[in-house]
Amino acid sequence: MTYILLEISECPDILSNLLPSNCSRTFKMSNQVYLNYRDKAYQLKSFHYSTTLPFLWQEVLSIDLLEQQESRIETAFEEKEEAKNAKLIIPIEIAISNLSKMERAISSESQRKKTLRTEFLNFLKSEVAENTDLEIDFSELIQFYSHPKDLLTELKEFQSDHKKRFKYQREKVSFRSIGYNTDFEEFSTAYRFLVEEFKVQTEINSGRQQDLIENKKLKKEIKKKADFVFLLLVSLLLGISGILLLVLTLFMKTGIAILSVGLIIGIYLYFRKKN
Repeated sequence: MTYILLEISECPDILSNLLPSNCSRTFKMSNQVYLNYRDKAYQLKSFHYSTTLPFLWQEVLSIDLLEQQESRIETAFEEKEEAKNAKLIIPIEIAISNLSKMERAISSESQRKKTLRTEFLNFLKSEVAENTDLEIDFSELIQFYSHPKDLLTELKEFQSDHKKRFKYQREKVSFRSIGYNTDFEEFSTAYRFLVEEFKVQTEINSGRQQDLIENKKLKKEIKKKADFVFLLLVSLLLGISGILLLVLTLFMKTGIAILSVGLIIGIYLYFRKKN
């Protein structure tokens, strides 16, 4: 029997393509949750997200299914050595049925979100191997909760609390809705739009960062030139004052001292300009 898994692992493939080249594939993103599945060739593939379950993943669940397995999952977590085996098992047929019901029941969402759900449903139907189970692994996500029961309660509330579900439904479509998956990118127009949107935003943010760097450099150059002009004026003023005092022979020692200071500042500015 094969499974769809939710687990913690490495940086998502989609982000690896969008992040700078110095972002290593071995970079460990904290509390990544994975939705792994077997494709028609029984190869293991994955959806990815961080710290929470995307709401479309939750729509394949049901309260009955959660309640049937709640005790087993809690027991697995209490026995820490078995925590990695605390998994919520969902037959793919039930997952498809639950998601189909949501597709028919919801009418208040944006067209983009409806399209994303429909494409996710079609993906499960056509790309995931038949007669397999979906399996949600809570082994690291659980550390965000004081007790495993809190996570399960939250998942059940998503199924029963209409206000909470409505809040999810009103959210703007983002990767939080579905997670990351390069295979799904080829399958889904709504997902491709998210990827392009992310690339554009990344370029904008990169441009803003470059502007900040350039502005900082410009301010530094302006300050450097202002300091140079100020010292040059001081040097000239001291030099002229020293020469006048020497010419007038009023304060010979003072004139020499002032002229010397002016010359020292002038020499400093000369070498500073040269460097």
